[in-house]
Parts: sequence; C-alpha cells; structure tokens
Amino acid sequence: MFDLRYHIASLVAVFLSLGLGIIVGVTMVGDEALVKEQKVLIDRLEEDFRILREKNLMVQKQIDEYKWTIGWLNGFSENTVPLLIRECLTDYRLVIIETGGYSVPPGLLANLEEAGAEVISVTSISSGLGGKAEELAGIIKTNGLSGALSGSNYYSFMAEEIGKMLFLPEKSTLQLRLEEAGMIKTAGRYGDSFDAAIIFGGANEENSVLVEDFDLPLMKLIGERGILTVGVELSSAAYSYVSDYQNHADIIIDHIDTIPGQVALVWSLRGIPGYYGLKPGAAALLPALEDHFLTFH
Repeated sequence: MFDLRYHIASLVAVFLSLGLGIIVGVTMVGDEALVKEQKVLIDRLEEDFRILREKNLMVQKQIDEYKWTIGWLNGFSENTVPLLIRECLTDYRLVIIETGGYSVPPGLLANLEEAGAEVISVTSISSGLGGKAEELAGIIKTNGLSGALSGSNYYSFMAEEIGKMLFLPEKSTLQLRLEEAGMIKTAGRYGDSFDAAIIFGGANEENSVLVEDFDLPLMKLIGERGILTVGVELSSAAYSYVSDYQNHADIIIDHIDTIPGQVALVWSLRGIPGYYGLKPGAAALLPALEDHFLTFH
C-alpha cells in the first residue's frame, strides 16, 4: 500500500510539472510538436495511473478477503477451544511469574480455568528492572543480605527470593520492600502446593532483558523443587527468550498470545513436554495428538 501511494503521489507531481511545462512551452516557444509530445506523455501517464488504480483496488479486495478469512477462522477457533481443552487439567494448580514487562494475554486465564486448572498466584516483575540495579542493591543492602553480591548477582538474588516466595505463606521483609518499591506485584495465594510454574518471559524493552540473571536462576530453583517449569512468551515479543529457555524449561511456548499457543500450553501440561510454536527451533505448532488427545475426555 505504501508503494502504490508513493507512485500515485509521484504521478500527480509529474502531471503538475507537465502542465506547467505546457504553459511555459506554449508561451515561450509556441511549438506544436512540443505540445503533441507532451500530450503523448500525459496520455501514457494517465494509462499508468489507471493501471495503478486498478492494482490498488485489487490489493484492497485481497486484504478485505484475508481479513474476512482470518475473522471467521478466529471465531471458529474460539468456539472450538473449549471442546479441545475442557477438563484436560482438572485439579492442576499453577503459578505465573511475569518477568519481561509483558502481561498475561486476554483469554489465557479463562482458558486455563476452562481446562480445569487453578492459577493460585500471579507475580509480576517491574518493567525496566534492568535499569534499577542501584535501587535494587540499596534495598538488598538495607536488609543486610548483600554479602558478597555485586552487579547482576543482585538480580539472581532477587529471582531466588521470588522463587522462595512461591512456596512460603508469609512474605519476607525483603519481599515486602520489593513490593513497596514497585519492583514486584503479587496477587493470589502463596505457600500452596502447585504442579507447574509458568514463567512469562520475552522482554518489551532492552532494560527488561534479564533472562540469564533472573529467569534462568528462577527456573533452576523451581525445577530443583520437582516442579514443572514452563517458559512462554508472546509471538511478537520485542526481545525473545526462547533460545535461552531451551535446556532449562520443561515446556516452551513461543506464541502464548494465540489460540494455538494456549491450546499447546494445556496439552503440553497434560504430559507432552517440548518446545511448541512459530519461531526457529520449535518442534511443532502443537503437541502430537495420537496417543494423548483421545484420553483427555
């Protein structure tokens, strides 16, 4: 669409230039041959303009058709999702930790509930945490917990504190201070047992990229407790984490903002671990159904 507009604008400019040229040519030269040549050029440009307009209309028609197709496909998907996931995760308990500045996409919590799972807590890490190293260090030192920590180790220390918080009913003084400083937000119940931890990564800005210093230590701590670790991100994440999540997470979903991504999450939690998605390295869009889908219901 941009190229067509550019060409149309260029043609209009040429028309104006030719019009001015005709006026100047007739006034100064009065040469009929010049006028005829310019008329030929104008006729040719008018034909080019007509062709471009037809192409523009054709492209717009194709776009409208694609939008219509996408619309009914999305409607079909939304209506069939309950049939695909219902009761797949009955009695499953999940926790979600948002680490890169992105929030849980619309529909995910509802679909997990439809599948029978209970999300017992959602912990959100402040966007742009990577630019708050000094503030974080100050909070940790104030609580007398710095020890030999320095630099990025503060983020790893914070990740471990968040990991411990998931398993304890009472928050530590440091955790409360982190909440007061706006570095974390918490919702739900902490200290209850759970089956899997969903690490919602992928960063929305450079200062939020802390995958090595935060996400991976968090996954390690949770995994050592025998809990399934799941790394997910949006298909449009500005800074992708999936390459870092490989070899650390039991399940990876790189298109969690889509219906297929949310279905893949439910099915993989049912017992088909792996990397599913749209980006390089993904094994498939969805887990294989042959041996598992028929046993879900």
